[in-house]
Amino acid sequence: YAVGGYGWHDVDNTLGPEQAFRGALYGLGVSFLVTDRVMVGTEILHHDLDAYEPSGNTQRAEITTVSLRASWRF
Repeated sequence: YAVGGYGWHDVDNTLGPEQAFRGALYGLGVSFLVTDRVMVGTEILHHDLDAYEPSGNTQRAEITTVSLRASWRF
């Protein structure tokens, strides 16, 4: 399956101004039914986040996450 969306991260910086990162996230995942009740899966997401400072500078954060999961169907 494909995943897409919008993400944000607020940074409370004690040495400078607070930063608010915003941007797109996208990724792919897959799930498999192991038994009639147990499902396992994995997902990889990439986050492209930017923070715009009042001075005009732009901070960029690129984050990639990988998750593994097991689910019990009832």
